[in-house]
Amino acid sequence: MANSPFSSLSPIVLNGGNLAAAYESTSTVAGNNNNLKYIQQIGDQFYHIEIWLYNQIDGYQPHLIPFLFVEAMAIEETLVNWPTNGWIILKNNLEMFERGSLSLKSGVNGESDTPQIPAPYIFRNDGRNRISVKIYPINNPTNIGNDATQSELPKNLWEMSYDFVVYDIEDLPTDNAQNKLRKLYFQDERLQILKERNIQWSTAQYGPNQGKKNTTDKEKAMNATEAIKSIIKAAGSKTSDPNNSDLKIGYIEGESIDKPSIPLASFGEWDTGIGPDGISSDIIYTSPARSCALDDLNYAYQNCISSDGTPLILDFGRSSEDKKFHLLPLSYFFQNAEKNQIEKLILEDGLGSELTPPYMPRAPDMPGTYIQNFTSGIASRIKKYKFAPMVSSDDMRITNRPLHNFDFSKSEFNIYYEDNTAAKVAENIENLAKQGLYAYNNKGQILMNVNQTKQTGLMTTPYFEPQVFFPKNKPALKMMKEVIFLSQSLYFQSPGLTFRTPGKFIFVDRITSSENNPFDDRFLGQWLIVKVMHVFTQDTYLNDVVATKVDAFKKMFPVLDSKL
Repeated sequence: MANSPFSSLSPIVLNGGNLAAAYESTSTVAGNNNNLKYIQQIGDQFYHIEIWLYNQIDGYQPHLIPFLFVEAMAIEETLVNWPTNGWIILKNNLEMFERGSLSLKSGVNGESDTPQIPAPYIFRNDGRNRISVKIYPINNPTNIGNDATQSELPKNLWEMSYDFVVYDIEDLPTDNAQNKLRKLYFQDERLQILKERNIQWSTAQYGPNQGKKNTTDKEKAMNATEAIKSIIKAAGSKTSDPNNSDLKIGYIEGESIDKPSIPLASFGEWDTGIGPDGISSDIIYTSPARSCALDDLNYAYQNCISSDGTPLILDFGRSSEDKKFHLLPLSYFFQNAEKNQIEKLILEDGLGSELTPPYMPRAPDMPGTYIQNFTSGIASRIKKYKFAPMVSSDDMRITNRPLHNFDFSKSEFNIYYEDNTAAKVAENIENLAKQGLYAYNNKGQILMNVNQTKQTGLMTTPYFEPQVFFPKNKPALKMMKEVIFLSQSLYFQSPGLTFRTPGKFIFVDRITSSENNPFDDRFLGQWLIVKVMHVFTQDTYLNDVVATKVDAFKKMFPVLDSKL
């Protein structure tokens, strides 16, 4: 057990049985111990793995999927999009999942019978096949039989808890007709609802105007961040009325998948969208007949600007305690870079063992805990990786994008140029980096090149905005996100840790890192996680991690190029 990322534990042997019996009923699968049924050993580590499936059909109960019958499962989280998605492959020999099993005779003359097991599940054809997944590591349980789910790890960081629905099914090829594998593709249930519902919604009706007639456009407008809230509330209402939002998705500890208790419209940290000058990022919008609630939400989202003038990131919590929407300014992630530096990873590239240059940390090197700078002797190692700097095809997205618009109230054209240039975007990114990245304590720099073609305006892509209300730096907001997500990137695969999640920072380090090393200056240090794939099998749990980095520890080249 020395290879466990957490501690040495004694192995658990989970009782198996035939597939139909395992799917028979919740009470049968559970046995006599409510904790033991969820405990699963993967490699040398124990996990609480709880997977429920429920079709919401009368006469059918929620069914626990024993991990023993999971061939593989993958869950993908990204910072680019708030919904989580993934897939699970179930062992479905003889189609027992929807067939059950017939009664069997046993004994000399067939005196004793094995009773028939009814089909444990029937798949619906719509997006109402719920699948609930909850996973977290068990750190040094003291009593496997009675208290196995107790953990010293803070669940708000280490727990993965999701409410999915199945949106596609694939019957995977196998060697024969008896051994069957069924792959279920799933996505967040909230996303499914937003895709389905065509809501009757307007800023004039549900904004400050409250449906009054003969009012001005300004009076019919609504703060874009509040519009997102209102649209989500409307999607959770049978009448499209945000004031009567009653749909519930997900459940808290101690409840069950068939009795959801968490409102769809649940909100956590939420930026006001009102700048320091008191000006609100307003929109005027009525949901088109062919738009779904997701289209409406995305329209409001792309016209948001944070209270500090940076882009906004819409996120959704991933623990049982935080099933809420969050709307956070991009600056939040940089301001909390040290606080949210969750892990220190060691690069094992074969260098350093024979060299002894002075060690220079390129990120906050505070002691490791279960919350910050956690370092696993097994999982926090990068043995192979893919690294790519920002390339020309992506860099060309960062250009001069003057926003032009026609103001019908004044019968005049407007052009907003100064705040939508490549140089201004570089300045904005540098201001973000200064708010929390460690490299700027050492006079670091952002990894951007604004060449002469961009500076002189020879490279310009006008941006037309037809709406009345919009952020005047809307193109720059989009480009700032592109810089963050398209900057130099790092991909690596390692043994899994559930607390690796987008929006957190990791510290990539080497045992020895020399002072005068341009590669180390740009490669080592703080990386922002933007995508994580959690992949589980019977024998392994792996993470595929993608992270980006916008800064270098020392100046490498001029951001504003004076020659080229």
